[in-house]
Amino acid sequence: MNKVILFFAALLFCFNLSAQKYSDSTFVIGEGHVGKVLINMDEKKLSSLYEPSQIKADKKSAEGDEYAVINITLPGESKTGIEIETMCMDICLVSRITVYSPKYKTVKGISVGSNVSDLKKSYTISSVIGGEKGIMIYIEEIPQTAFVVDVPKIKASAGKTINIAEIPDLTKIQWVYMY
Repeated sequence: MNKVILFFAALLFCFNLSAQKYSDSTFVIGEGHVGKVLINMDEKKLSSLYEPSQIKADKKSAEGDEYAVINITLPGESKTGIEIETMCMDICLVSRITVYSPKYKTVKGISVGSNVSDLKKSYTISSVIGGEKGIMIYIEEIPQTAFVVDVPKIKASAGKTINIAEIPDLTKIQWVYMY
């Protein structure tokens, strides 16, 4: 009987720790979301997440497709905290999210400004690929998410695979990109 009670007490304790970690997802970078913004979320829902003064949207079109680029400025900040791109057909859905603010962190504390060493200690690196605007480091634990760094000594052409060992450990994450 005591073992059963002890087991349930331990289980409840672990559940409470987990719930505390995830209870406020406002600034959590996780699988398919940045804070409360979800990939494939209806663009109209953004107005319920942010004050109108925080949202700046520009409608654009390319090759006949309409989309929006929405910049969110966080309270107390003057620069864009996250940039959201949408794809529009019948409705506009969030298709890409770029994180610029260090307030957004993974559950293991990795954010803009963290260094590559911290990322390697916290997550399993799945690939490192040159991108149009930097080197994209992908991890296994958060699919379709890249931690973008710039290493001027490495000429990273788009699509080129790079060995993670080539990137200095103290290189800072400049932004996080999710699609």
